[in-house]
Amino acid sequence: MLLLSFVACDESNNEEASLTQSPTATVEDQNNENEVTPTVAPDNLTTAVTQTTTATNTPTNAPTNAPTSAVTPTPTAKAHQHSWGDWKKETKAYIDKKGSEKRVCSTCQATETRERTANAAYNSFYDGGYQYVLSSNNNLTAFNIMGYACHEFHQYMYKTTKRTVILNELTKYFDMDDKMKNDVLEDMKWYEYNEATDEIILSYSAESCNFLLEGYKHLGGNKYATYYSAEEFYIEEDNTQVIRYYKIEIEYNRSNGGVNKFVSVYIVDAIPNDIKVPANGEWIEE
Repeated sequence: MLLLSFVACDESNNEEASLTQSPTATVEDQNNENEVTPTVAPDNLTTAVTQTTTATNTPTNAPTNAPTSAVTPTPTAKAHQHSWGDWKKETKAYIDKKGSEKRVCSTCQATETRERTANAAYNSFYDGGYQYVLSSNNNLTAFNIMGYACHEFHQYMYKTTKRTVILNELTKYFDMDDKMKNDVLEDMKWYEYNEATDEIILSYSAESCNFLLEGYKHLGGNKYATYYSAEEFYIEEDNTQVIRYYKIEIEYNRSNGGVNKFVSVYIVDAIPNDIKVPANGEWIEE
């Protein structure tokens, strides 16, 4: 009886222990499952996204000639049609130096430049003041030289100016010895002269004829013979208009930024046939 009671007590204890441990193990298993589930799921999700992205960007089995949007050529824009303005002078043309002119697109402001040859002879040789130095005896006088100054020296017109200033300017255009220089200074006193300050007020003089450049001939070095026609107005018995021709020799300096210097003048019967003539419609450019 005692033995049976002990065994029964032991089985009762084992059963009680089994019942006590079973809920603990179940809770631990549940806790383990709860811990594993959130940890593994994000790793698997990350891997899946990475693989999907890789597979999309770098296809391994795609044909080599498969068209892709990355290499599709962009359509070329339509070429701009320029709207050019008129050609305008940039630099003058001379007989020994071409000028330039340019035009501008009014839409995009692009520019084009080309050579210019217009008015080369007139730019090189025409000098309207020479009509004031012409004389029938071919002699240059102080009166003629001051006529030139009145026609050409616009910067001194109607301004009070020292006589020596005008004289020094005239020496650029004419070779004058000391006697001629003194004669020119004396001739200046016919203008509004202030003896106390040795100043004059230079004024314009009327043009005497229609003076045209007919052509030129190279004499060597920087010397040229220029030919002019002058329609001179005389009151004669038959009221005719006289046309005379002049050969004026000069030292040519304009294309180098200087001024042409008068050398001599001659009356000629006609214009030579072997001269180089200006183009039609030529004029001297300012």
